[in-house]
Amino acid sequence: MDAMRRLLPGVAPFLLLLGIAAAQAGPQPTPGPAVQVTNGFGIDLYHALRQLPQAANLLCSPWSSAIALAMVAEGARGETAAEMARVLHLPPGGLVPVHLDLAAHVERLQRPAGSDPEVQQRIARLRAQLREAERSPETASDAAIRALDAELRSVLGSIGRCMVHTANAVWVDRNLTLAPDYVVTLGLLYGAGCVGQFDLRNDAEGARRMVNRWFARQTAQHVQELFPPGSMPSTPAVLLGSALYFRGDWFEPFRLKRPQDFTNADGTVVRVPMLEGRPPGVRYAAFAGDGSFFATPVEVPATGEQPPTYPDDGGFTMVEVPYTGEEFAMVVLAPRSPGGLPRIEQALTPASLARWLSHLQRRAVNVTLLPLQLEQNI
Repeated sequence: MDAMRRLLPGVAPFLLLLGIAAAQAGPQPTPGPAVQVTNGFGIDLYHALRQLPQAANLLCSPWSSAIALAMVAEGARGETAAEMARVLHLPPGGLVPVHLDLAAHVERLQRPAGSDPEVQQRIARLRAQLREAERSPETASDAAIRALDAELRSVLGSIGRCMVHTANAVWVDRNLTLAPDYVVTLGLLYGAGCVGQFDLRNDAEGARRMVNRWFARQTAQHVQELFPPGSMPSTPAVLLGSALYFRGDWFEPFRLKRPQDFTNADGTVVRVPMLEGRPPGVRYAAFAGDGSFFATPVEVPATGEQPPTYPDDGGFTMVEVPYTGEEFAMVVLAPRSPGGLPRIEQALTPASLARWLSHLQRRAVNVTLLPLQLEQNI
């Protein structure tokens, strides 16, 4: 689950969630180890980040962070291992099932379904070439990586699938000795070369260039200088790298419409252009202020007493908008009043999120969204 704290066009702030899998209506199966860790740790991370002074608009990726911390936890022992287990919400089985489930999700996210064997083989070949190029800065140019990325995106687009790439790395100070079993284990689970070493103490600038090049290659050159000159710290013994690259189109494109009122978190109103649409496949639900399900009527009688179509001002609505291929979706939680976001955030837990998702139902929904753009890494 990726969480973003943004603002809802014309109404109020909203909470946006990007999930690795869409929940189905009705009773929910017990989530796998990867979902337990990602949702448990991710929601804790979101609650911590939203307290920061600069968190008016916030985008975080607990999926990426959870993988990076799980890689570190593999080498932890004693009290440190116990603390990391609590932070990561590790299930009773410990790290092994989490590693296996995370690795399986990474593979599944990058394996498009429903295409013919020739297309599957071409996609697999391009992905292998791209991974090899990303790991071989001495022999593969940045231009070659961009060309492979463009070709892969073109093939995926031709079969209606999103482009997803995730990569993780652990860099350790050269003065520390890495246990061979640790390197082998992470290499088997998360790919060869995911554990490396650098010399921050004596060559911080060289380490900065190496890390920036890794991020640039893992994001098809979209993030080229994560660490500007002089910003690389010279003291940490371990540095975690996590890159998540997603490119996808909506299942049904939105239309950019004329400017409308947009209510900021402080209550001020501005005029901004909006995205509007009535995309098929949307799933919707509404909830009262205490988080309980609000039964939105399917039909409203033309005459007589009109049932309420929305919960009261303390409640919120929830919509899941699919991307092309319907393997990924964006989930938006919108309070009914401008000041209602804190109430949703306080009620947000792994259990409440699963409960809310279980109530989503396919129905015709008019969706209005603010175009979103992240301009700064946190």
